[in-house]
Order: sequence, then structure tokens, then C-alpha cells
Amino acid sequence: MPQERFVVRGIGRAGYVKFGGDTQEAQLLAKVSSPGNSGFGEEPEEEWGELTTTDGKSGWEVKRVPGKTGNYARYYENVVKAVNGQEPIDVKPEEAADVLRIIEAAAKSWKEGRWVEVHL
Repeated sequence: MPQERFVVRGIGRAGYVKFGGDTQEAQLLAKVSSPGNSGFGEEPEEEWGELTTTDGKSGWEVKRVPGKTGNYARYYENVVKAVNGQEPIDVKPEEAADVLRIIEAAAKSWKEGRWVEVHL
């Protein structure tokens, strides 16, 4: 199994561990797939995350879950079309700001060698 990429700990009843790296980047660098091809951006099963949950009564349950299929090209196409008024923006500014908060917390966690709380 690939190394843990990141760990998210919820408050009390959930957590998530992501394995592997950026699937799209790996596919592009290895020249095995490209945007528009079938399977592009789909994670191999060994890199799926593990979602741990509990209802507080019957113990913990761990499920392997695939990440959403990525598509960098679609993201940038959408930004251009939204700026030109051709379609609504898919990733709202508030969502992008949340992602930046998470990235900043991850960097702080790594630099300081400790868990960092993120409030979204």
C-alpha cells in the first residue's frame, strides 16, 4: 500500500487517510494518459482513502473510498467560460478559500511537526 499522503481527524466520530499522490500529475509525467482519455484522473484502488466513522455505539467502521476523478483541464476551461459569461463558475470563491486554509494548515502542521486544527 502506498504511503499516507495526509490524515484528517474529525472531532470524535470520523477521520480520513489519503494514500498516494496526485493521480493526474503521475499519469501525465508517466505519459500513460492525458485529459480526455478514458481513465484519466481516476485513482488506482491501492491509493483510495480510508474513511473511519462511528455512530458512538457499535464501534468503528473503516471503508475504502475512491477519490473524485480529477480534471484540471475542465477546471481551467470553466474559469475562462465563467469570466466570459458563458457558464457559471463551478468552484465558488468561498470553496477556493477553504482549500487555501487547508493547504496552509497542512504546511504549518508539517513545519511545526504537530496536529493543526482547521475551522471552515
